[in-house]
Amino acid sequence: MQTQAAPIEKSGHVWAHPLLDHFRLYFRMKLYDDKTLNVDEMLNEYYAKFYGPAGEHVREFIEALENRWCDTGIATAAGAHASQYASDPRVWWKFLGTPEFIERLEGLLENAKNAAPAGTVYARRVDLIDKGLLKLIQSNRRNYLDSARNAGAR
Repeated sequence: MQTQAAPIEKSGHVWAHPLLDHFRLYFRMKLYDDKTLNVDEMLNEYYAKFYGPAGEHVREFIEALENRWCDTGIATAAGAHASQYASDPRVWWKFLGTPEFIERLEGLLENAKNAAPAGTVYARRVDLIDKGLLKLIQSNRRNYLDSARNAGAR
Protein backbone atom coordinates (compact mmCIF):
# COMPACT_ATOMS: atom_id res chain seq x y z
CA MET A 1 0.00 0.00 0.00
CA GLN A 2 1.41 3.36 -1.04
CA THR A 3 1.10 6.21 1.42
CA GLN A 4 0.74 9.80 0.42
CA ALA A 5 3.25 12.31 1.73
CA ALA A 6 1.92 14.85 4.16
CA PRO A 7 1.48 18.29 2.60
CA ILE A 8 4.27 20.73 3.24
CA GLU A 9 3.17 23.49 5.55
CA LYS A 10 4.00 27.00 4.47
CA SER A 11 5.58 28.45 7.58
CA GLY A 12 7.00 31.56 6.00
CA HIS A 13 10.51 30.40 6.84
CA VAL A 14 12.94 30.05 3.99
CA TRP A 15 16.53 28.99 3.67
CA ALA A 16 18.36 31.98 5.17
CA HIS A 17 20.73 32.41 2.24
CA PRO A 18 22.05 29.47 0.24
CA LEU A 19 24.99 31.52 -1.03
CA LEU A 20 26.22 32.18 2.48
CA ASP A 21 25.19 28.86 3.95
CA HIS A 22 28.03 27.07 2.16
CA PHE A 23 30.37 29.39 4.07
CA ARG A 24 28.80 28.48 7.40
CA LEU A 25 28.79 24.79 6.55
CA TYR A 26 32.43 24.85 5.43
CA PHE A 27 33.57 26.26 8.76
CA ARG A 28 31.24 24.15 10.85
CA MET A 29 32.52 20.94 9.25
CA LYS A 30 36.16 22.02 9.65
CA LEU A 31 35.58 22.79 13.32
CA TYR A 32 33.80 19.46 13.83
CA ASP A 33 37.01 17.83 12.62
CA ASP A 34 39.27 19.98 14.78
CA LYS A 35 37.88 22.48 17.26
CA THR A 36 41.35 23.93 17.90
CA LEU A 37 41.70 25.43 14.42
CA ASN A 38 42.68 29.09 14.19
CA VAL A 39 39.81 31.15 12.77
CA ASP A 40 42.06 33.64 10.97
CA GLU A 41 43.98 30.82 9.30
CA MET A 42 40.70 29.17 8.27
CA LEU A 43 39.45 32.43 6.77
CA ASN A 44 42.72 32.96 4.90
CA GLU A 45 42.53 29.43 3.52
CA TYR A 46 38.87 29.74 2.54
CA TYR A 47 39.18 33.01 0.64
CA ALA A 48 42.44 32.00 -1.06
CA LYS A 49 41.19 28.60 -2.17
CA PHE A 50 37.59 29.46 -3.01
CA TYR A 51 38.12 32.83 -4.72
CA GLY A 52 41.76 32.57 -5.80
CA PRO A 53 43.27 35.92 -6.80
CA ALA A 54 39.98 37.66 -5.94
CA GLY A 55 39.97 36.23 -2.40
CA GLU A 56 41.14 39.31 -0.54
CA HIS A 57 38.66 41.51 -2.40
CA VAL A 58 35.76 39.16 -1.71
CA ARG A 59 36.82 39.07 1.92
CA GLU A 60 36.73 42.89 2.05
CA PHE A 61 33.22 42.82 0.56
CA ILE A 62 31.91 40.18 3.01
CA GLU A 63 33.58 41.81 6.00
CA ALA A 64 32.14 45.21 5.02
CA LEU A 65 28.67 43.64 5.20
CA GLU A 66 29.40 41.92 8.51
CA ASN A 67 30.95 45.02 10.07
CA ARG A 68 28.06 47.18 8.94
CA TRP A 69 25.49 44.75 10.35
CA CYS A 70 27.28 44.59 13.72
CA ASP A 71 28.07 48.31 14.04
CA THR A 72 26.72 49.29 17.44
CA GLY A 73 27.04 52.99 16.60
CA ILE A 74 24.59 52.54 13.74
CA ALA A 75 22.29 50.52 15.98
CA THR A 76 22.34 53.30 18.56
CA ALA A 77 21.62 55.95 15.92
CA ALA A 78 18.77 53.81 14.65
CA GLY A 79 17.38 53.38 18.15
CA ALA A 80 17.57 49.64 17.71
CA HIS A 81 19.70 46.71 18.76
CA ALA A 82 21.49 44.99 15.87
CA SER A 83 19.19 41.97 16.26
CA GLN A 84 16.24 44.23 15.38
CA TYR A 85 17.61 45.08 11.94
CA ALA A 86 16.13 41.96 10.42
CA SER A 87 12.66 42.68 11.77
CA ASP A 88 12.49 46.34 10.77
CA PRO A 89 13.42 47.08 7.15
CA ARG A 90 13.26 50.82 7.82
CA VAL A 91 16.26 50.47 10.13
CA TRP A 92 18.20 48.53 7.50
CA TRP A 93 17.52 50.92 4.63
CA LYS A 94 17.74 54.19 6.55
CA PHE A 95 20.84 53.40 8.59
CA LEU A 96 22.59 50.37 7.13
CA GLY A 97 21.81 49.99 3.44
CA THR A 98 22.40 53.60 2.52
CA PRO A 99 23.24 54.61 -1.05
CA GLU A 100 26.79 55.47 0.09
CA PHE A 101 27.31 52.05 1.64
CA ILE A 102 25.90 50.27 -1.41
CA GLU A 103 28.24 52.31 -3.60
CA ARG A 104 31.14 51.15 -1.44
CA LEU A 105 30.03 47.54 -1.83
CA GLU A 106 29.84 47.99 -5.60
CA GLY A 107 33.44 49.23 -5.64
CA LEU A 108 34.66 46.36 -3.49
CA LEU A 109 32.98 43.80 -5.70
CA GLU A 110 34.30 45.50 -8.84
CA ASN A 111 37.81 45.02 -7.40
CA ALA A 112 37.07 41.31 -6.95
CA LYS A 113 35.75 41.00 -10.51
CA ASN A 114 38.89 42.67 -11.86
CA ALA A 115 41.13 40.32 -9.86
CA ALA A 116 39.40 37.10 -10.95
CA PRO A 117 40.68 35.91 -14.33
CA ALA A 118 37.88 35.80 -16.90
CA GLY A 119 36.43 32.36 -17.57
CA THR A 120 37.79 30.81 -14.38
CA VAL A 121 35.90 29.19 -11.56
CA TYR A 122 36.99 32.14 -9.43
CA ALA A 123 35.27 34.59 -11.79
CA ARG A 124 32.10 32.47 -11.67
CA ARG A 125 32.18 32.47 -7.88
CA VAL A 126 32.61 36.24 -7.74
CA ASP A 127 29.69 36.48 -10.17
CA LEU A 128 27.61 34.47 -7.68
CA ILE A 129 28.42 37.04 -5.00
CA ASP A 130 27.35 39.76 -7.43
CA LYS A 131 24.08 38.08 -8.39
CA GLY A 132 23.28 36.55 -5.02
CA LEU A 133 24.23 39.36 -2.67
CA LEU A 134 24.94 42.69 -4.31
CA LYS A 135 22.09 42.53 -6.85
CA LEU A 136 19.76 41.39 -4.06
CA ILE A 137 20.77 44.35 -1.90
CA GLN A 138 20.33 46.77 -4.80
CA SER A 139 16.95 45.31 -5.73
CA ASN A 140 15.69 45.28 -2.15
CA ARG A 141 16.68 48.92 -1.70
CA ARG A 142 14.76 49.88 -4.87
CA ASN A 143 11.75 47.86 -3.66
CA TYR A 144 11.89 49.53 -0.26
CA LEU A 145 12.07 53.00 -1.80
CA ASP A 146 9.18 52.16 -4.15
CA SER A 147 7.06 50.87 -1.26
CA ALA A 148 7.87 53.96 0.82
CA ARG A 149 6.86 56.22 -2.07
CA ASN A 150 3.67 54.23 -2.63
CA ALA A 151 2.80 54.34 1.07
CA GLY A 152 3.27 58.09 1.05
CA ALA A 153 1.07 58.48 -2.01
CA ARG A 154 -1.97 56.97 -0.31
